[in-house]
Amino acid sequence: MASEMFGPYRLDGMLGQGGMGRVFRAFDTDLARTVALKVLTAELSADPEFRRRFRREALVAAQLTDPHVVPIHRHGEIDGQLFLEMRLVDGDDLGAVLAGTGPLDPASAVAVIGQVASALDAAHEAGLVHRDVKPANVFLTRRDRFAYLGDFGIARPTSGGSLTASGATVGTLDYMAPERFGGLEVDGRADVYALGCLLFESLTGRRPFPDREPAALMSAHVHAAPPRPSEHGAPPAFDAVVARAMAKDPAARHPTAGDLAADARAALDTVPAAPGGAPDAATIPTPAAARPAAAAPGPVGPSAAGPPASWPPRPAGSGPAPSPPPDAAPPRPAPAAPDDAPAPEPPPAPAVPAPYWPGRSCSGRSRTSWCWRPSRSTPPWCSGRSAAPCSAPSPPEPCARAAGAPGVPRRWSSSRCRSSS
Repeated sequence: MASEMFGPYRLDGMLGQGGMGRVFRAFDTDLARTVALKVLTAELSADPEFRRRFRREALVAAQLTDPHVVPIHRHGEIDGQLFLEMRLVDGDDLGAVLAGTGPLDPASAVAVIGQVASALDAAHEAGLVHRDVKPANVFLTRRDRFAYLGDFGIARPTSGGSLTASGATVGTLDYMAPERFGGLEVDGRADVYALGCLLFESLTGRRPFPDREPAALMSAHVHAAPPRPSEHGAPPAFDAVVARAMAKDPAARHPTAGDLAADARAALDTVPAAPGGAPDAATIPTPAAARPAAAAPGPVGPSAAGPPASWPPRPAGSGPAPSPPPDAAPPRPAPAAPDDAPAPEPPPAPAVPAPYWPGRSCSGRSRTSWCWRPSRSTPPWCSGRSAAPCSAPSPPEPCARAAGAPGVPRRWSSSRCRSSS
């Protein structure tokens, strides 16, 4: 079946759809690149108020340069339908991961929250509120599980008017801050509340409040005490972090998303490491079979079927241990050591370059920034400031061992691995 054309775009498959429109995997024939293309419905495209809202979405996204924000390439109108071209993230959204494999281990959950916090802090510094932070809008790359926050189409300037569609409240009830239901002016602390909900769900695999009726959900956000992750198997140290993030009074919450992420990292430091030193690798299989058929639209491409992808991934050039040939002779047993011989020392763990580590030059500017190095041939940069080189040196060898293979950090088990600023 021939692919459909939409202006210069060849539509190669639909990634998701919702009330606002559909998101396609598309090939931009002008620039010869594969992208995610969001095409709005004809009804919304003809609505003058929505057209203004949509154009503002493009302007909002253009202001955000944090590496954890899904970049917007361009926007416009073709044959009466509005479109938005975004980077295609090759991986899975966090909602699909949680639905397919259950909760994340604490270190992986904290790593995701830290990256989303970096994106939110950048948005808030630009005067923008996301208003729909949820697992379906967090995208994890398949190769190294780098996290992106997407769908800023409902973001709005904090000093501007309300951005709602068809009279509906912008956002998802499961993650809405209490002040959202009273028609009050909201700021970045509403996103902090939603990030607290996201932390709870990442640790437990459950939404904060299980009620499915809208009225019951609204009442729970306004009146019910924040849930405790420890009641669902998460370490108790995270209870206080979630309770503060989900406080009913915005003034009682973490002032910024970065402050929430810092508290989560501090809680993680109190969790005992796995026996043997460094914590076990967090393995997150690709949930291709578990993903709903009608997923929420987002700039994420389907993962290829195959073996589970580990987080962090194996070092470059590594692979499964080779099997011996069929005619290979069985290995000879090692000679027995004398009774008085000293026990052999275990081989040292191989030091693997860790592309993320806390750095003074980063954390001095933004509490959510990490130094990161995309590859061995590139200099380190600050994750919260894509245009700012990170002057901190590479992590010491214990940090590299604690971090594991290239990807997000699992845990900083040594004080030398943490920034002293």
